[in-house]
This record gives sequence, structure tokens and C-alpha cells, in this order.
Amino acid sequence: MKKKNIIIVAASLVLIIIVLLLPITVPMSIELPCKISPTYKWFVELGNDGNLLTSLHNVQSGSIENYFSSVPERGDSYTFELVRDLSDSWVEEDDTVGIIKSNLFSQEFAVLKGRLETSKANLNILLTGEKASLVQQAREQLNAAVENARYLKKIYEIKNDLFKKELLSFEDNELYRSQARQAEIDVAVKQAYLESIQTGSKQEQINLVRNEIKSIEHELQVLNEKKQSYIITTPIRGTINSYNSSDTILTVNSPGSILFIPVAWKYQSLIMKGQQVELENVTGQNVVFRISKVSSIIKHFNGEQVLTVIATSEQNDLGFPDNLWTSCTLSLGDVSLFEFLKWKLSQTYEV
Repeated sequence: MKKKNIIIVAASLVLIIIVLLLPITVPMSIELPCKISPTYKWFVELGNDGNLLTSLHNVQSGSIENYFSSVPERGDSYTFELVRDLSDSWVEEDDTVGIIKSNLFSQEFAVLKGRLETSKANLNILLTGEKASLVQQAREQLNAAVENARYLKKIYEIKNDLFKKELLSFEDNELYRSQARQAEIDVAVKQAYLESIQTGSKQEQINLVRNEIKSIEHELQVLNEKKQSYIITTPIRGTINSYNSSDTILTVNSPGSILFIPVAWKYQSLIMKGQQVELENVTGQNVVFRISKVSSIIKHFNGEQVLTVIATSEQNDLGFPDNLWTSCTLSLGDVSLFEFLKWKLSQTYEV
């Protein structure tokens, strides 16, 4: 009887070995935790110096692909005004969400507009032959230009000292130098204009005023181009979120989603790019992701050594919330019956 039992056991072992060695494959999958994140995030934030910062983050690569910083000049103050109704949470690419308002910019723009209107009025008087009070008006304009030139020269001297002490950037220093130089030119133009009126050379007066108008219009064009940088538009389409925070004003999350999946190190040999990951959406349908990146850096998750796998989907507008932890199914493909039984008998992955 004992000999018979031994034969049965031996035969069973041989049969099991034969079955395991047969080219039989079975599909294998594992349930894993995963964190959902948008593929891109765009931030609008306030810096420590009152400057406005915007940055576009590629979540998968961890890089910043677009960055903008608007720093107020010394003595200026910025305010950021939202022009987007946040009750509408969806934005398209290049939608305007806010405008930066600068006190110095508004003052400079208003001064130039006033100078332009005055010069056009002077030209109209010259062209229509009306000369009453022109000399007095020209003197007043010259006196104002001289005072403005003195003021801007003093400002430039102060800023230049800061530049020499490396407390001011070269670009800002050049801006103040240019403003002072422009004010000197304006004095020369006003002086020539007064002398032209006093000598009675009408055509020279007309040409002088016309040149002055062209110069002011050019300055206004430069300011209008600068004004465009104060209009904040979205570089991506997606869902807009507002924050009750001292630094973050709003974010925009792209409609595409990626998965960050911590995978136990014991599965390392079975993980490869292109493998399928399934995740159930809010409607109960399975969304297919594919592994796009496998990190070689070992981390700890729930007391276990893991590597991080990133999975992406070709589908957009999935509607998944940001930073949501949930579970997903990773398909490891077809494995041999021997491998399948070995993994099943090993310790179950703990989430």
C-alpha cells in the first residue's frame, strides 16, 4: 500500500511538471493604487515682491514649458483684476482671464495722450491760420518740458546709482536713461517750436508740430505693445480653478489625464512600456491607458519598496478630478502557467 501511494504521488508530481512545462499561457493582471493628474497645469500666482507669475507645468516630465514674470518698477504698484467669470469653469486656449494694472503705466499713457491732443490742436491752429496766444502757449509747453526733463534726469541719476551697486537690472537702467534722453529731446523740440513761432516761419512750425506728433504716436505704439504683456491669457484649454490663497490666484488643468502608479519592486521584471492599464470613470466605463514611462528610482509606499509607473491615455476630456487616489488594473500580458502559479502563490500586493 505504501508503495502504491508513492507511485501515485510520483505520478502526480510528474503530471504537474509536465503540465507546467506545456506551452500554456494565461492572462495576468494586478490591482494597483494610482493617482490621477492632468497632463498640464497652468498656474497664476503672486510673488513675494508683488509681481505676477504664470507658469505652465508638464506634469509627466516635471518641467516648466512656459514662464512669465511681471515685476513692478520701483515706486509702482500692480493690481491684478480677474475678468473671467469663474462660474464658467472651462476655458479655451488664448482666453483672457485677467489684466495687470500699473499706476505708472496709466500715468505715462495719459500724459502721452494729452501731449498728442495738444500737438494736434496746435497743428490745426497753424493750418487754419489762427495764431492767437500761440507764443504764450508754446512758452508754457517749453517750461513744462524743462521741468519734466529735470525730474526724469534726477530719477535717472538715482537709478543709475542703484545700477552701479547692482541693485537694478541693465534693462531697467536703460529704460530710465531712455526716458531722460527723450525728455531732453522734447525740450529741444519745444524750444525750436517756440523760436519758429517767434520768427513767423509758418511752414517750419507746421513741419515741427507734425514731427512731434509722429514722435508721440510712436511712443504710444510702444506703450500699446507693452500693454499686451499686461493681458494674461491661458496657454492651454481646460478646467479653471480659483483659490482662496495669498499666493495662488488660479490654475487651469488640461483635459488629458495621466496616472502615477506605485508598483511593488517584485513586479519589476514584468513591467514594460506599452502595457495596458484600465481605470473606471464616473460613468462606469473603463478608460484605457498605456504605460509611457517606468522610473528606475526606488521609493517607499505604504512600507513597501516601489517603482513609479506613468500611464497616459489618447482620450481627452475624461473628467477625472485632480490628485484623486483610486485603483486601476494593470495587464501584465500572457504569462506561462508556471509563472502564473508562482505569482499567485507569492505574497499578495498590498495597497
